[in-house]
Amino acid sequence: MKNLFPAIVHTLGAALIVSSMLTPIAALADSTVTVGGAAFVSKGLVAVGRVPSNQRDKFGETFGSGSGMSIDSASWSKDAAGYKGKLWLLPDRGYNVDGTTDYRERLNTLSIALTPTAAGAAPAAGARETGVKAELADTSPMTRAPTLPGLIP
Repeated sequence: MKNLFPAIVHTLGAALIVSSMLTPIAALADSTVTVGGAAFVSKGLVAVGRVPSNQRDKFGETFGSGSGMSIDSASWSKDAAGYKGKLWLLPDRGYNVDGTTDYRERLNTLSIALTPTAAGAAPAAGARETGVKAELADTSPMTRAPTLPGLIP
């Protein structure tokens, strides 16, 4: 039996190239949606940023990942450089360990500064991942009923 895999890959690759050449330019333009009378335009990816992997909160716990996020809409403002505001982030239940860990629930506050790249422009060399600056501004512990233990089974 003849191996058809190279022929299939070659045919699919050629089809992909041809279809991308035939894609109308209008399909690549900004898309707009109107909600409640306000028009919103998608400019695609305009900025990228990172939180350091060794980031720790004020309790000394690693920052880790989040399982819920909300925008503090009262904190957002716009200036000549971009946008600034705060996000509230509910972290995941803690790190994975064998057994149990006493991970106290908390709410992280992130300060965000968004400096979008201008439409059609590329970020400056060495500044490709600095369009979003996210800093851990605060960590607020949550309270629980005194009868509930902090241990997560």
